[in-house]
Amino acid sequence: TLTLEAGGFGGDGGSSVAALGAGGIGVGGFAGVFANASQVDAGSISTRADGIGGDGSTGGDGFGGNAGIGIVGGTLNALALIGTAQGIGGSGTTGDGGAGRAGEVSIDSDSILNVTGDIQYSATGSGGASETGDGGLALGGVASITTSGTAILTVGGGVVLNSFADGGAGAVGGDATGGTAFIDVREGAATLTGPTNLDASATGGESGDGDGGNGTGGLAYARSRDGGSLSFGNATLTANGLGGFDAAGVRSGGAIGGLVQVLATAEAAIEADFLRLEALGAETAGAFEIIANGGTVALDQLVARAVGASAGDASLIRAAGGAIPITGSAQIELTGDLDIVTANGGLIGGPSIGAPTALIDISTAGTVTIDGDNDDQIGFGGQDVFILSSELDILAGARIGAEFLNLVVFGNDAMTVLGGTGDTEGYT
Repeated sequence: TLTLEAGGFGGDGGSSVAALGAGGIGVGGFAGVFANASQVDAGSISTRADGIGGDGSTGGDGFGGNAGIGIVGGTLNALALIGTAQGIGGSGTTGDGGAGRAGEVSIDSDSILNVTGDIQYSATGSGGASETGDGGLALGGVASITTSGTAILTVGGGVVLNSFADGGAGAVGGDATGGTAFIDVREGAATLTGPTNLDASATGGESGDGDGGNGTGGLAYARSRDGGSLSFGNATLTANGLGGFDAAGVRSGGAIGGLVQVLATAEAAIEADFLRLEALGAETAGAFEIIANGGTVALDQLVARAVGASAGDASLIRAAGGAIPITGSAQIELTGDLDIVTANGGLIGGPSIGAPTALIDISTAGTVTIDGDNDDQIGFGGQDVFILSSELDILAGARIGAEFLNLVVFGNDAMTVLGGTGDTEGYT
């Protein structure tokens, strides 16, 4: 086992007859392992660069540093990889809790990385609590894996990339904003056999006297480009926003979902047996995007949710000169709009036009828009397609294919119109 630590710890505030002093600032440093034109063999490799604020009358701020692995023209073999760049705010008494601002924890490779077990990387932010002041702010950092060149990445266990944030508890709960968690395959190949979780969620702090803190989701994405290949078993990408509890135990803080993305471009490929995308916000929904621009996103099972009390940005499924074949099922639930776009021979669903097997179920209180550039070719469809929406727009150039097609109108007080070229207040 190889362990490198470069943590920064703020001192606690001193006490006197007059008052308690403020907590000190904690700043993480740099902890890294590199294989530059060389080979590294290890059991577990742990790199930590956390920043922890001290406790005091006012909590000290905590700033995460930088930690991780770098491979340039070399090889690294390990049983497991653990990395943290957490920012943890100190606790306050009469003043506010300290802010927790995470740093960056990353794996960057242009050659060979073999991990027999798990990868667990966290760049999380945690606001400090306060007895009578407000809870501390929390900001998630960056947790990432990036490959380039002729890189080969193989992981036998699970992969966890966390950049979530938790606001501190106090008289008023601290706000929290998720960071960025991503996997980016720039050329090369990455095979992740076990479950993969990318989390950029946020939870507002609890309140003892006022409102809970706001929680705003960040960004989680998986991307393959320039001929790269990314293969998952089961993958979950999350950017949820959750408000903090108030004194009555009710979530009163604002809750806004973030953005989750899966992107394959420039002859690259992504495949997954099971893919879950979540961008939930109790107050405002987030959004998801699945994009194959000149690439392929091949799925067996898909669950995608962007749900909230009100709609946020529109979600998008797009295949332009590429394909998003689905062999099993796709369950899609939204509060807002969904744009389904094909171009340059793109196909969504299927997985083939002649022998479709996909079961596609879409449910939204918003509008489903289907766009394309070829009326003579099916661009979107499956064996069975169910669409529940308040509005359905099939634009010129778009064509749907299904052995069974079920269209359901989301409840409203307006008239439903089938056919024609005009638009009405209700479902058209």
